[in-house]
Amino acid sequence: MVKKILYLCLIYIILGLGACGFFSLSLFPAFLSQAVAYADLSKYIDSFVSGKGDDFYSHMCVLRNIPGDEYIFLLICIEHSDDKKVIVLDTSLDVKKEHESFKLGRLNMVD
Repeated sequence: MVKKILYLCLIYIILGLGACGFFSLSLFPAFLSQAVAYADLSKYIDSFVSGKGDDFYSHMCVLRNIPGDEYIFLLICIEHSDDKKVIVLDTSLDVKKEHESFKLGRLNMVD
């Protein structure tokens, strides 16, 4: 009799967990595979990379200023070289500025 009650409780627990919303979520949600916006930056990257080799890497970050405006910074670095370029975009993905001649590790003031 006790085993029967334990089995029934176990079945109710399993069914209850199966109906829980947490276990019905996908490991890879659909919003991760969707692009919200895109911009073609090939003319900025190709002009910088051309003649220096095809090995480069990039790093992107979003920074916010005091009034709350967000800017996207794309850092492009050429492998085995000190050549670096920063492309600054606004939230509508329009290129605002480009900087090539700077040294990382120093304070750079950019308006």
